[in-house]
Amino acid sequence: SSGIHAFTVSPNGASFFIDKYSRFVWDCLPTDVEFGVDGGLYFTDWVFGWDKTGQGRIYRVHNSQISNGDQVATVQALLAKGMKGKTPAELLTLFGNPDSRVRLDAQYELASRGPAKARLVRDFAVASVNRLVRLHCVWTLGQMAWQDRSVLDLVIPFLDDGDPIVTRQALRILGEFGWKNSYSKVADHLTSEDPQIRFYAALNLGRLGGPEAEPLLKRFAKSFGRTDPYLRHAAVEGLQAIGTEAIVDDWISNDSPAVREAGV
Repeated sequence: SSGIHAFTVSPNGASFFIDKYSRFVWDCLPTDVEFGVDGGLYFTDWVFGWDKTGQGRIYRVHNSQISNGDQVATVQALLAKGMKGKTPAELLTLFGNPDSRVRLDAQYELASRGPAKARLVRDFAVASVNRLVRLHCVWTLGQMAWQDRSVLDLVIPFLDDGDPIVTRQALRILGEFGWKNSYSKVADHLTSEDPQIRFYAALNLGRLGGPEAEPLLKRFAKSFGRTDPYLRHAAVEGLQAIGTEAIVDDWISNDSPAVREAGV
């Protein structure tokens, strides 16, 4: 009755739901699953039940047409050679690679070269229509910000990115750093049509502002009623960053059940 599940997810308000589902490999007891650079999926199998058997298996599942193809060979070569000798332009080009390991290796290498490359990263993202490229550029800027927080000003324009997935990541990074220069633009996203953008905006607003954020968060909590617990959680987290006893007392005596619930 055990095996490896395969599924995709689709947006559901500020969260998601499992969309397509299938049993990928069944009748086994997998303890770990990893993709190899050869295009195969490897999984360990502890054989039987809860008792120790002293046995173990490693399986490889693969499609020979894919594992013998050019794309796998290219990825193997890139990962084997590493990223150290590549120019910043070459690393940025790899941000669009279909293999996430290549993209992440390129991202970490470019981030390690410091904030001096930040404007190059920003400009490359602005010129690209590829979502993956822009995401990895935003994440790279977030890494560089640990060395120089002024880099975060280059992340602010991505709050107006046409792709909501990119906007969400910009909101997350700016909120984690508490970058106050972004406060007004983040506050504008409390009324976004995208519920996940609203989630990240509310979640981080308290870290970016002070007591002036409280009326905005209260209005936010009231606006969606009690329909989405994830949005309520975001309001709670936003409030927690700025809440005083007086503010919380005000929320738990509010006319709106949604505001009272968030306050509690």
